[in-house]
Parts: sequence; C-alpha cells; structure tokens
Amino acid sequence: MAMESLTLLFLFKLFFSTFIAFSLNSVPTSSAPQFSYKDHCASIVPESTPSNLELKDFPFARLHTGYFISGGDRILNAVFSVSTRFGAFRNSFTLRTRNIYATDIPGLFQVVGILTFRGTTSFYHVSNSTYRSLRPLRPYHSASILSFRLDGFWSVSSRKLCMIGNSYGVSKQGNSLNLNVVFKLYNVSNSNTVTRLVSGALESLNSENDENYFKPISVLILPRINYQYTLVSEKACSSGTGSDVMPGLSISSLPRRSFCSIFSRTVLEFDLKYSSECNSAKNCSPFGGITGFRSLPYVVSLKEIDCSEVNRMVRVLVDFHNNTDLLFNPKSVFVGEGWWDEKKNQICIVVCRFLGTEESSGSVHVGDCSTRVTLRFPAVWSIRDRNSIVGQIWSNKTANDLGYFNRIMFLSSENRMERIPTGLKYEYSQLHKVKKLCTIKKPSIIWGKKYPNVYSNDMRFDMSVISSDHRSSGWVVAHSISAYKIGGNMYNISRNSSHQMLEIFAEGTYDAKTGSLCMVGCRNLGSKNEIPTTHSVDCEILVKFQFPPLDAKKKGGYIKGSIESLRENTDLLYFNQLDLSSAAYYSEEAKRTIWRMGVEIIMVLVSTTLACVFVGLQLYHLKRKPEVLPAISLVMLAILTVGYVIPLVLNFEALFKQNPNQKNVFVGGSNGWLEVNEITVRLIIMVAFLLQFRLLQLTWSARMADGNKKEFWVAEKKSLYVTLPLYAAGCLVALLSVLHQQHTFWEELKSYGGLVLDGFLLPQIILNLFRNSTEKALSCSFYFGTTFVRLLPHAYDLLRSQSYIRHNDGSYIYANPNADFYSTAWDIVIPLGGLLFAVIIYLQQRFGGHCIIPRKFEGSTVHEKVVTTLPEEPNS
Repeated sequence: MAMESLTLLFLFKLFFSTFIAFSLNSVPTSSAPQFSYKDHCASIVPESTPSNLELKDFPFARLHTGYFISGGDRILNAVFSVSTRFGAFRNSFTLRTRNIYATDIPGLFQVVGILTFRGTTSFYHVSNSTYRSLRPLRPYHSASILSFRLDGFWSVSSRKLCMIGNSYGVSKQGNSLNLNVVFKLYNVSNSNTVTRLVSGALESLNSENDENYFKPISVLILPRINYQYTLVSEKACSSGTGSDVMPGLSISSLPRRSFCSIFSRTVLEFDLKYSSECNSAKNCSPFGGITGFRSLPYVVSLKEIDCSEVNRMVRVLVDFHNNTDLLFNPKSVFVGEGWWDEKKNQICIVVCRFLGTEESSGSVHVGDCSTRVTLRFPAVWSIRDRNSIVGQIWSNKTANDLGYFNRIMFLSSENRMERIPTGLKYEYSQLHKVKKLCTIKKPSIIWGKKYPNVYSNDMRFDMSVISSDHRSSGWVVAHSISAYKIGGNMYNISRNSSHQMLEIFAEGTYDAKTGSLCMVGCRNLGSKNEIPTTHSVDCEILVKFQFPPLDAKKKGGYIKGSIESLRENTDLLYFNQLDLSSAAYYSEEAKRTIWRMGVEIIMVLVSTTLACVFVGLQLYHLKRKPEVLPAISLVMLAILTVGYVIPLVLNFEALFKQNPNQKNVFVGGSNGWLEVNEITVRLIIMVAFLLQFRLLQLTWSARMADGNKKEFWVAEKKSLYVTLPLYAAGCLVALLSVLHQQHTFWEELKSYGGLVLDGFLLPQIILNLFRNSTEKALSCSFYFGTTFVRLLPHAYDLLRSQSYIRHNDGSYIYANPNADFYSTAWDIVIPLGGLLFAVIIYLQQRFGGHCIIPRKFEGSTVHEKVVTTLPEEPNS
C-alpha cells in the first residue's frame, strides 16, 4: 500500500506541475492583470500602446538562466534546482521571453515572458522560521515549478525593464496561492560585454500581512545576445607559460575535434593544487584576501555561458568551492572570456571579479580583470603526470597589490577519455624495475590456449581485495588507460574500503602467451590539494595479475592478483600485501551471455504460454466431466497456485518500471528488448495464475457444495498428514546443507521451493492412494504437460552447462540456479522423478489408486468399497 500511495502521489504531482506550467504558458497575451502597471511601473518605464510588429532581437535569449542572490525565503526552498546547460547552481532560475512588440514610442517595447524557479518545493508560508531541506528529494518526487507570467515594457534609452504579473501555486495546506509580483531589471542593453551585468529584483505586491507576501528576491543575469569579446589579447596569458610546462595537444587531436565540445558538459571540475607553503588563505587564495574567505578552496569549476566554434571563443563562470552543494555566490564566482591560443595549444581565460558584493545587490558589477587561467591537454603522459587536462591560475598584479595571490595549479579530477587522442605519447620510467622484478618463465606450449589481447576491454576489471593479515578488505578497480606499445601497460588501480582510499598508477609488461601482467606502481603521498613532488610519490610497489585463458568458460576461471610493497617492513611507507580476486568475464563471453539471455527469454515465453494452455485444457476437461472435480487434490492446486504468486509478488514493480536497486548484467543494445519481454512474461504468468486460481476455486466449490463428499475431505486430511511431514523433513535437510555450502538461507529455501513445484503431483498420488479411485480427475494433457513445463529447465541446464560457466551475476532469466536445484545430478534425478510421478497418475486413473502397491498390502479394501456402495434396504 505504501508503494502504491507514493506512486499515486508522484503521478498527481507530475500532472499538477505540468498543468500549472501549461496553463501559465497558454494564457493569452491580451489578458489583463488584476493590478495596474501604471501604479507600480510607470515611474520606471512608461507605458505605451503596442503594435503588431514583433521584435526578434532582444538582449536576452529566448531561454536564459539567471541567479537569485537573496530574499524570497517564504516561497523559495533551498533544494537543488534542475541543472541546465548553462549552469548547475541550485539558486538559478530561467527567464523565457515569449513576445517583444514595438510601441508608439520609439525605443520602447512591450515584453511578455515567463519567469520560472525550478526545484522549489515549499510554495507555502512558514510562520516563524524558514524551512530549508538538508538533502535533495528522493527520485519518486517530481521537480516542483513556480512560474510567473509577466507583462511589461523595456526602454532602450534608460536600459530598464519593468513587468508585472502573477503566479498560481499550492500551499503546504493544499490551498491555492496567488502571488502578485513586479519584476524590475536594470542595465538591459542591446550591446553587451564582459562587464555588462543585469541586476534587479522580484518584489511582492501583496501586503506584508498577507501569507503570500515574500521579501524582494535579488537577481543577477549575464546577457548572451549581441555579446562582444573585449578581453581577447595575445599577450594576456604570456606570463603563464614556463619552461616546465608540458606541451599541449591541438584541437584536431582531441576526441571530438571541436573547441566547444570541451565545454559541452554541464560542469568541468578540477582539483586545485597549492604549493606546500600555502597553509592559509593569505597570498594563496584566488580571492586575494578581498572577500574575507578564511579557508582555501580545493575545487574550481568551469561552467559555459556561451561558446563560438567559428572564433573559438567561450564565456565561462569560474567557481571556487569546497563542496558539491553549489550556490551562485558573487563573492566566490568569477566571470571570464576564453579563447584558443593556436601557438601554444592552450585555452587562455581572462577572469573578472564581481565587485560591490558587500553593498546592496543593485551595486554588484563586474571589474578587476587581473586573474588569468590557462588549460591545456598534455601531449605526453608519465606515471607521475597522467592528467588529461592541466592548468594554472595566477594574478598579473604585483606582490604588493591588493588582490595578488601565488600561482595555483589544477588538474582534471577524472582521467578517463572517450578514446586516446591522436598524438598522445606515454613515457615509461619504471620498466627497468619491471625487468628486475618480473621474471617471466617460458611456458609449456599448449595448443589452442589463448589469453586476452592487451588492447581489449578484457584488461579492465574490478576485483575484491583483502590484506594478507585479514584486517581490511574492499574493492579494487583496475582501469587500463592505454597500451602505447607492445609489452607496455599503464593502469589506474583504485582501492576503496571502509578505512582508506588507495590510488596506484602502474606500468609494466604483459605476456600474452601466459596471461601474466607485472607492473611497478606509484602512489601519491602528499595532500590531495598539494602540488606533487618527487618526495611525495612512492614508486616502490609491485603489482601482479594473472589472467585465465579465454576458454575458461568451460571449467571456470578467476583473475588473481596482488599488490605488495617493495620496502622493508620497518619502513613507515610499508604496507601489508593485498590479495586480489575476480571472476573472469571476458567480452566474448559477454556477447555469448547476451545471446543466451535472448534464448532464455524465448524459453520463458514458450513455457509460460504452454502452462496456460495445459491449465486451460484441464478446465475444459472439467467442463465435460464436472463430477470429478472433488477428486482433485487441493494441496496440489495450492502448491501450483503459490508457485505463480511468488514471482508476481517479487517482481510486481517490473510491470511499471525497472527496479533501480537491481544489479543488471551488461546487455548492450538488447537491454530494451529484454525489458519489454520481461514485462510480457510477467503478464503471461499472471494469466497462468488466474487460470490456476480458477481451477482451485472450482475444486473448492465442488467440495463444499455437496455434503455427501465427506470421504474426499477425510482423504484430503490424510494426504495432508503425510505430505506435510515429508515437506518439513525435506526443508530441514535443505537448510542444514547451508552449513556445508556457500549458499544463503534464502537461496536454499527458494531452491527447495522449486523442488516442491517439480514434484507437484505427489499430493495427488497420495490422495489417490487413500481413495483407491479410478476417476480421471486430471486430464492427460494437464499432468504430463505441466510435468514437461517443470522439467524442461533441467534439460536446458544440462545443455547450458556444456557451453557456459555458471556465474552468480543475476543474468539468468530461465532455469535460475538460485530458484531450484540445478546440477548434473539434479538435472537427471528430478526429470526422472517427475516423469515417474506422471506415469503413476496415469496408472492410478486407469487401474485404481492401489495399483502401485503390491496386492498383499491391499487386504480387503476392494470388498469393503463394494459393501459401502450397496444401497440400503428400505425400512419395513
């Protein structure tokens, strides 16, 4: 019920938010507001009669992002806003200009637009305090929308814009809100440069005593239309090039070969690196001591405002921060112009500060463009320098000037690329150690045995790790960054545990004849935000991996490895050996797994459809012979019905959405096809359940309808007294086996449940024994067909085991080893037992229930049956 309630709540909120947004966008421009433009805006921008001539060129784009700085606590909740292409600050908003019309006064234009705040959930008044969420909403919550439909006028000469409008929302108590507002913007100009900043406020027109009143919301907007780059200069970044700077790659060498693709992601994030003497913000902070920040920022983010591929120019926001909970703060965010320097193959950015932040928001302006930023893509990597993007930040002021700070380096926080750039080279520096430490023995030649190719994705894997003293454990991810020449590899090995994070970069040799990878690794010893030096790197680490052959699927294979320190155990940098292990899952096997899953989907569809057909034939059989209904075992029908209920209950969410917590195996482009067929399977199982439940209901009704059927209930009870102890004893044996196997209690219980379903005919056999009847209660198609459906997975598992290694990876759709007993022995014993049960039912329904026991045990049962069926003499 809780899940259904959340689903209904999500659908209601999604519908309501969409309806509100649609309603606001569909309001005709001629609709008159409930309050006067003259009373609130005429003193700022005069009013005039608009014409039918619509203006296409406006200082703002049709959809533009701005930032609110303060105010509005009653209606704006501090939660994450919806990320946009132009920024991911959570205090952002969008301004959409719908129509711009000329008026009777030259240089005066009517503007119609929509102002939208996203991610705000508290469209309600809090009487005593402002509610602020401490964490983002859960996935099933929809993003809330608060929009204002605005209408007003813009004056070109005064560069002012004033608009009035209102919005409709829902309060916390479910009451409708009517927020009447006036929106004022200043410095709205056709010509825009880096120093041009539009500021303004959204003010409430409700009285202060009104629950819909809110304090003015101060906003800042960086215009994008008609922008002119004024800071581009060849000498701007000349002081940032040193002799120790690595050469950069050209634009044509990059994966996407375009300038703007560098900034195509929402955020480019880098780790700042300070010199060792920078232990405080004095002379080290990019804020230069102006804004009063006491701690050094550790991360810098670049967010594109707009980009020109033709001129290779970009306008960006440069944000310095220490966390991921980002707010647009004029004190810590800079704005700059960047361009591609062809001579040095680097991006040069001139950065400007937001000034006047200590005063009112209306006094905020852009100036002090003394900060410089450069980015380059190194053309040479090594074990110590392996970052895909590097850069530096410095001030062109002198040391005595206010706002000066020491040079800061920064590195890309991620080193993974879509592909290796053209011209990128790697300089090996540890191969001399590798030759000494990695002695390769000549292997005995085994024809047909192959190991992974050094350039394949099979060289990337994750492994479980445990220290030799068993004191710590975790996971290791080995990521093959590149293989630049035969015999050479460079790896990023990240070890994560509950105690520590260990990152090792290693290089070495791989022997494709033996599957042996041996490398020498280095780890950083210095602080994360400290510029690495020779003394802050430990390269006394030996890393080894042994890969199994590619044909390991026939007998199972594991990647084994170790990470050990080459130092003496008395050395402070020494650490205990880490032993690594991972099941080999090669790309070729992944392709085979995808094909196998496709086959298993078909098998499930066929088997469940056949199950429906066989139950349907049984219902048709009972329609022809309704008198045999009471002779069917209720225990048997209950077992079959529960067998269909369990997968429906456990996978009910799959009918509506994919479970986000479920681990999915890699299925490539077939993923959607598998999901669609999985839903189809669930629907067919539901049909089979309904048919089976109908059969159970008919049998129960037939038993209850006739009072003379007491003998059926007596036999049913006797059969229940026999089957229950049998099932209980079998369950106890299965659970006791958990102590001797690597299975969990739940897995063993599910497997035993599958065994009970495989022998579903047992209760009917026992019922027939107690009744010794020859009634054909079950149709031949039902008990033989259902037996075939139950035993087909075991036959399939026998064939599957010849070609696939069994993995516990959740990829089994049919004949799941965790849902039944599957092994070579069980795959033979269970089908033989199931067929035996079906043959016994056939014999009992033809020759009587006692036909399967020797005659000497029958006694006078037949005579007693004849006597009890003779009619009684009438009383004289």
